[in-house]
Amino acid sequence: MTNYKIVSRLFILLWLTLLSCSDDENIQKCQETNITVSINGELLTFDAISRGIVLTSKGYELTLGFYRRDEVPLREQNILITLRYKKTGKNIIENLFYTQYQNSIYFEGNIAQEELQSDVTKNTRSCFSTALSGSLNDGTQDIMIESVNFSYLYDEPFDE
Repeated sequence: MTNYKIVSRLFILLWLTLLSCSDDENIQKCQETNITVSINGELLTFDAISRGIVLTSKGYELTLGFYRRDEVPLREQNILITLRYKKTGKNIIENLFYTQYQNSIYFEGNIAQEELQSDVTKNTRSCFSTALSGSLNDGTQDIMIESVNFSYLYDEPFDE
């Protein structure tokens, strides 16, 4: 076997090894899922329940859904976030939708990008992480939302 064949095979083997490790390295940089949010000063933990990517006229949009429920007294809360897929930086979350049902009173609101303070530090095919804060008012209630820990490690990475 010539030196050229040995070198080329070693190069291919090294290249394949680097490709196979790239996803593992990406996942290792992601934090475990932990969605802890302060709503009007009360610390609450949400479950990550949905994620998806859709193609819009602006490009690929990432949508993430979070949910929590208390039985007594009955209270359900949802958070839905939309932003450009893979984009990171300050104030790039386009919308945060919040709904709450408590004591037979329903509340829903949307914090638009201009009113939401956010710092998205991870937005990859494997995970999402941000800090955020904003407030909502429906004319009768004020809701202040502030993240304490907002990281979501996906069960399966998105396909590319």
